Order: sequence, then structure tokens, then C-alpha cells
Amino acid sequence: MRKGAIFDADGTLLDSMFIWDTISGRLGHHLLSLNKINANN
Repeated sequence: MRKGAIFDADGTLLDSMFIWDTISGRLGHHLLSLNKINANN
């Protein structure tokens, strides 16, 4: 049974910025394909 968890929100334990860059890029492309956001912004 787990009694706790460690969260690393600021990247001090693990450098995860490349993951967030990838996610934001994919989400942006997906929203553009659905015409949910304006490409000129």
C-alpha cells in the first residue's frame, strides 16, 4: 500500500520541460485542425 507521493512541478528532480513542449505543440496542432483556435494568434 502506498502512503505518499512525490510531485516535481518545478523540474528540480527531473527535467521534464521537453515533455511539456511536446504536449503543448501537439495540443496546438490538434486545436488548429479542429478550428478551435486562430492560427494568427
